[in-house]
Amino acid sequence: MSVVLCGVWVLLASLAGCALSAALPWSDSARRVALHLTAGLALGPLLAGLVAVAVLWLLPGAQHAIHGGVALAALALPAWAGWRQVRGIRLAPFGQHRRVAWAGALALVAYAGALVFDVAVVPLIQNDALEYATVARDLYQARTLEAYPAIHPALTRSGFFGPWTHPPTYVALMYLADVFQGGAESAIALRLIAPWCLLAAAGCVASLGALRCAAASLLAAVIFISTPILFLGASSALIDPLPVMGMTLGFAALVGLRLDRPAGAVGLGLVLGLALWTHSQAILFPCLLLPALWWMAPAAPGGAAESLARRFVRSLKPALVALGVCILVGGAPYLRNLRFFGSLISDNPEVFAYGPLQFAEYFRLQRGIADPVEIIQYGVLKGFFAPEAYSFAFWLALAGVPAALALLWRHRRSGLDTARDSGRVTAGALVIWGLYLSAAALSASIGVDLMIRNERYLLVLMPCIAVLAGAGLTRLPGAAPAGLLRRTTLLLLFALVPLQLAVLVSYRQTQLRGDMVAWNEQAQVRRWPPFLVVDHLREQSPPGGVVFSMKPADMFYADRKMLSYLDPRSIPFYEAVDEAQALLWLRAQGVTHVHMPDYFLPPIYMSRLMGLLADPKYSRLEIEAEGYQTYALRDPLTGRSAPARRDLPLASGWELQSQLVLGGRKTRMRVTLDRQPHALGRETVNQGFLGFFHRDSARVLVSPQVEIAAAMASCPGGGAGAELAAEVQFHGRAHVQLLAVFADADGRLVERRALGDRPALGRGQPTRIIRRGLLPRQATHVALMFEHRGVSRVTLDSAGVQVICGT
Repeated sequence: MSVVLCGVWVLLASLAGCALSAALPWSDSARRVALHLTAGLALGPLLAGLVAVAVLWLLPGAQHAIHGGVALAALALPAWAGWRQVRGIRLAPFGQHRRVAWAGALALVAYAGALVFDVAVVPLIQNDALEYATVARDLYQARTLEAYPAIHPALTRSGFFGPWTHPPTYVALMYLADVFQGGAESAIALRLIAPWCLLAAAGCVASLGALRCAAASLLAAVIFISTPILFLGASSALIDPLPVMGMTLGFAALVGLRLDRPAGAVGLGLVLGLALWTHSQAILFPCLLLPALWWMAPAAPGGAAESLARRFVRSLKPALVALGVCILVGGAPYLRNLRFFGSLISDNPEVFAYGPLQFAEYFRLQRGIADPVEIIQYGVLKGFFAPEAYSFAFWLALAGVPAALALLWRHRRSGLDTARDSGRVTAGALVIWGLYLSAAALSASIGVDLMIRNERYLLVLMPCIAVLAGAGLTRLPGAAPAGLLRRTTLLLLFALVPLQLAVLVSYRQTQLRGDMVAWNEQAQVRRWPPFLVVDHLREQSPPGGVVFSMKPADMFYADRKMLSYLDPRSIPFYEAVDEAQALLWLRAQGVTHVHMPDYFLPPIYMSRLMGLLADPKYSRLEIEAEGYQTYALRDPLTGRSAPARRDLPLASGWELQSQLVLGGRKTRMRVTLDRQPHALGRETVNQGFLGFFHRDSARVLVSPQVEIAAAMASCPGGGAGAELAAEVQFHGRAHVQLLAVFADADGRLVERRALGDRPALGRGQPTRIIRRGLLPRQATHVALMFEHRGVSRVTLDSAGVQVICGT
């Protein structure tokens, strides 16, 4: 029954979107390529989201069945009008480039199938998606919009703290999915929302490309949907497809509506206002799309020439009308943010802004945007230098730039013909791309890294990039030698499709341990080591206890109340002067356990938490799975003698490796270029390649292997319950990572485990990483790896490994 309800919901919302789109003044060329239909389908999720927000706001506390019934009823009437519009649609034939068009159609079907496959076999595991699902579960329990944003953790079952300034649309959609599913304990139905948005946006991109030709249509859609970080985000229930869909709709309205009519400006404002509900990043959309009207203003009456100043004045009226409508339709969630946070949007919660934790420096070094070259290459121009995120889409888009520039130059004094000019779509794509790059460069130059900090923020440009790439590839000359270039480029593009899908299936097979089907969500989740730790919390920690979590998202599966590291209530803990005081504070809050990921955050190493967890006197390590850990806090009033320790020497025998790293921050492959002996206390320097590609080069210090079996045997009881502790001290300026490599008696790799990472801030003070962990079975030897990337200088002063007997 839940599947049927979800299907009816999607169908009604899509048809309602088509009804709204049909009322807008689309140009004849837009209607010929069914842009009004595909834009309507993309409006569907937005209308469903607004209805979900409305029922939570207007019917607070009502039963779930009432919320679900009202939501379906509200969509039913416009859906009937939409059905009448859809029945008469006839798609245009492929025309020329038939082989390219058919290949593109098959590729789209393959990607849609892979998306469904991924959603079916992979549980909800992505950090941000789990956070949204947690808040949706809190909404399900509260049944009122007052539960969003999650800024009252003491009043919710989860205890999650998320001071998001995003509009509530995505969480409200998840809430309705839970309602139609019949409960919020599992994350199944809500995972369909992001694929729905991505497929709807891809259809809209196909119509935009068709303004050039049918082949460009399908090429653009393939390039768009195959963007790795966007495709995987949709299959993982991330929010990204929602703002990307919003930007796609805004772009479609800009190039497809009759902006030479007043109704066109109103329609553009309406679409932009709806897009504002997708994500707080959408506040950029009017800033990108409305200034584009200056360059893309409809032709002057009679095609008369005019100055750029006069053209600006003529484009100002529709821009102001569209802006006014946009604010009326989409301004409510941002005014609500003013009530809660005192600003329209924000990405700086109180813990991030807490000075002693030094989060700003952490983000710059950890994300590789601390150096001017890095800011340009991996910030402003990251689309060209992060193929693991964007594939080659930005490079392919360059093929469409010359024609778009020529069109803008040719019509610089007469304007573009809104009704007939097929090049209008590529001109608009280029203008929006240029405006985004200019804004990113300007903000970075004044020290604001918000637009370049995250790879996912750039995804809103993908509709424009895909259209430029698709149009450009089909316009490459057919005669030799350019014809050979076009055929080779298209062949390589379509060869990437099966390769990318094969890599995805292989990757999933590895993650799922070869078993591709497991319909029980808990069985699926346990295949991922991080969730074995969470499962332990659910089974073994006291139901009334609180878990201090360094990765709150994973707590979705724990069914325990958390205290998030981002919760401002934790600031007194960060101010503790020693481990004993920190432990007393945690116990006073009811905290019984600490949940740790395999990476470090400033609240770990800039507070007493790192030392508290490293000392068996204060904590007991209960479980570990590939670096993820759960610690039980000890009673501060119970005395405990320090366990015996066995030191393993690591003073000499180190090796320095220079490595080429492929895959950016998400390392996919390493190639060792050079090895040489290294002594502790000697500085290591990384400068990248020829001053560039800092993210792709690394310096790795590797310790000699030391035997742990003999040290364990010397412990009382033969080493039962023994643990391994690692500590390094270093100074310099870099972001470093520490790993432990465990091997068996035959030298075979048993486990490569991340122990922690943190920046050295270059102020002369020594910096430490301390971590203890359980010893994996079959491991008899261990070595440490100390790595830094980017423009960095680091001196490893000391390193040590200890076997801790029976904790």
